[in-house]
Amino acid sequence: MDYATLRDMHPGTLIRASEEYMATAMNFAQTADNWDKQVCTASQQAWTGQAADAAEAPLKTTSNRLTDASSLLKQNAEQLSAAGDQFLQLQQQLQQLIAWSQQNGLVIHDDGSVTPNPQAPQGPGGAVAQASAQAMLAAELADVLARATAVDQSTSKALDMNAQSVGSGVAGDPADPGQHGQPADPGGPSQGGHAPA
Repeated sequence: MDYATLRDMHPGTLIRASEEYMATAMNFAQTADNWDKQVCTASQQAWTGQAADAAEAPLKTTSNRLTDASSLLKQNAEQLSAAGDQFLQLQQQLQQLIAWSQQNGLVIHDDGSVTPNPQAPQGPGGAVAQASAQAMLAAELADVLARATAVDQSTSKALDMNAQSVGSGVAGDPADPGQHGQPADPGGPSQGGHAPA
């Protein structure tokens, strides 16, 4: 993640998205419970025979699919919430570095480079002290951006893995004989992608 992206992003958006994911996860969990009680259990009590036995597994599979979807949505919610909190902390650290740079006659450019501010008066210690401050700021900035990149990549990877799990589950659904047993397409587009800013 680059300097301008971290500086300008809105971590609160991720936190709000996580809340929506969690609400949807709870809806899926409730639907799974309703399906299990009102369809699976009801059909077992009211329907017997060879056809009923054959229908039992697909009905239960639907219940399992709903439960699995709820679990994946909850995981996504937790990932986005954690990422939002981490990005918020890193953004606050970045703002502290920006304030420090201004106090020490330095400028952080949009590309993340650090240079002396030609319009700022040189502080005590002259050019040597300013060069030392510039090097220290550049190192601390690089550390913050490296940690932001790690959060970005780990969150993206987790969301991608969940998306692939959903795709794999749908492809293996016995209710779709044309797709039965087929793995998810590894060459297809990623459904997770980078976490939105």
